[in-house]
Amino acid sequence: MSHTLNEIELMEYEAVRKGVGWFEYTSETAFEMSGKDAVSFLQGMVSNDVKSLREGEGCYAVCLTPVGKMIADLRIYSLSDRLVILLSKAKKEEMLVHFDKFIFLEEVAFNDLEKKMSLLSLQGPLSAKLMEALSGESLSWTLHHHESLEVQGIIVRAFATSHTGEKGYDLLLPHQDIFRFSRLLEEKGGPYGLREISAETQEVLRVEGGIPRFGKDMDESTIPLEAGLEEAISYTKGCYTGQEVIARIKHIGHVNRMLVGLKCSGAVSRGDKVVQEDKEVGEVTSSCYSPAAGSYVALAMVRREVAKHEIPLMVRTRQGTMQTVVTPLPFYGRPDP
Repeated sequence: MSHTLNEIELMEYEAVRKGVGWFEYTSETAFEMSGKDAVSFLQGMVSNDVKSLREGEGCYAVCLTPVGKMIADLRIYSLSDRLVILLSKAKKEEMLVHFDKFIFLEEVAFNDLEKKMSLLSLQGPLSAKLMEALSGESLSWTLHHHESLEVQGIIVRAFATSHTGEKGYDLLLPHQDIFRFSRLLEEKGGPYGLREISAETQEVLRVEGGIPRFGKDMDESTIPLEAGLEEAISYTKGCYTGQEVIARIKHIGHVNRMLVGLKCSGAVSRGDKVVQEDKEVGEVTSSCYSPAAGSYVALAMVRREVAKHEIPLMVRTRQGTMQTVVTPLPFYGRPDP
């Protein structure tokens, strides 16, 4: 979003920053992994420590090629008898095929939930209070914690997460219950300032939170450390595909490019080039007008030598050249884990 927020978008924005916003998370889906070898198999396929997860816990992880480039990012959650994986719909089939290719004698089964379940997201400081009003149960917030709740006969699994820089929950529930559940949300949400949040406002909140998205700020050419995904990596878990490259980079101490925040003097767009003294040093990946920063802001992948606080740069746009400065992420603070 390159324009300042209109009246409706600003009300949506304020709902998330001060109360609760909700949206159907149509770009993400889920599948399950079960079988006696599911945990040990996934442990060797992703970057984070799946074996250490207890029931009700989860983690963020990436799946890598042997040369350390990203295939997809995943959120992995442990239940007593299975794992639930949340990921981009655009990557789901690819990941199922990828995992299946490496199964030989292991006992692992997959259950694709895309046609059975929907995802909603609640974001904002009053999300837990609204969930308590719906379910009658107190809901704590620890990042990646998850639990099953019942809301008037609808079984909902709530995953503690943030897509906005605010505490929130992704809610996995049956397709058939989505309309009734959204009606219940609207009925109970008034005292909490509940509003449905448009895709445009979601993007503003995400960029302010400094939260990279696969397909925009990172892709199949990205090494996860370039995108600042330290939380997705365990350096103690042992071998997994791509581990040698990640360990070598950690030992060297740096990558050649990094995802940074930019404060800009005007509107910029994805794909605009970042320059220093007429030398191209990076590219804008996401942008918006940020109410929190009071200016246009962007995420950009830039060369390491310019990825420093208050480095002045320029962005070449269709409208002309804009002044910009490297700014620490996030533009708006994330919740404490």
